[in-house]
Amino acid sequence: MAVKGAILGDILGSQYEFTRPEDLDWRNVPLISGLPMGFTDDTVMTLAVKKAFVEGKDLVETMVEVGRKYPNCGYGGTFYRWIMGPIHEP
Repeated sequence: MAVKGAILGDILGSQYEFTRPEDLDWRNVPLISGLPMGFTDDTVMTLAVKKAFVEGKDLVETMVEVGRKYPNCGYGGTFYRWIMGPIHEP
C-alpha cells in the first residue's frame, strides 16, 4: 500500500514540480489542476527497488534494468548517464 501511495503522490505532485504555486498546501491547491502530470523518475526507481526486494535480485542491476526501459522520465544528468551507460561488473 505504501508503494501505491508513493507513486500516486509522485504522479499528482508532478504537475507542480516546475510550477509550484506560492500557496501550495492541501487547502489551497487542487489535487488535479489541469497541468500536465505523469509518472517520473521517482516512480520508476520506486518500482525498481520494490522489484529487487520482492524478486530477491541485485538492487543496482534492477535499477539499471528497469531504468533503461523508461529513458525519458526525468532523470538528472549524472543519474541518466549511469542508467544508460554500460553495466560495470565489480
